[in-house]
Amino acid sequence: MSEYTPVDKATWNHASLFESYRGGEFPYINLGARVDVTRLLTRAREAGLSTYFSLIHTATATADDLEPFHLRILDGEPVRFACSTPVLTHMRPGDEIFFMMEGKTGVGVREFCLDLREKAKTPPVDEERLDVKANGLISYSCIPWLDYTHFIRTITHLGQDSNPKMSWGKYVTENGRTTVNFSVQVHHGLMDGWHVGQYFKRLQERLDAFEVE
Repeated sequence: MSEYTPVDKATWNHASLFESYRGGEFPYINLGARVDVTRLLTRAREAGLSTYFSLIHTATATADDLEPFHLRILDGEPVRFACSTPVLTHMRPGDEIFFMMEGKTGVGVREFCLDLREKAKTPPVDEERLDVKANGLISYSCIPWLDYTHFIRTITHLGQDSNPKMSWGKYVTENGRTTVNFSVQVHHGLMDGWHVGQYFKRLQERLDAFEVE
């Protein structure tokens, strides 16, 4: 988890909305949209890298591009993390139960993917399991057997869990292009639909320019 600093609500332009939404019973936005992953799939496969891990790296880099995705709620107040730490579900071939892994921050896509490849070889024992309730995370999951539109993710301590949660389903190829429905769930006290729209715009830009370093 990266370092964080308090947000000055006196100068924060979202402060009034934060106060309105933080007490809500379900203060979350969940939006899904199709994104084109053709280039990412091609480049990642050419490099022998996991497309799943590559998409998580791209999605996390996109979040770090946008200020609202740095924000979380800690002890009832807004704070800003320097970067987000990706945590993801992973299920090995032949298994029916997933386990959680943590991705590196501040590294290129190749190092990111190879690190997770090694971690995936040995599921953690109970005492090593990640604290998915920690702040400063982005939680990822994938259900690759279904082409679904939205996925409402598990909330820890309803209204207090402010980590973004992202998920996607099955890749669909038509007319030579491959797309996937990508779902983004965020706390409404920290951002609005406009910010999520900007996230999707920036995510597609990164996907269209994807390269393996």
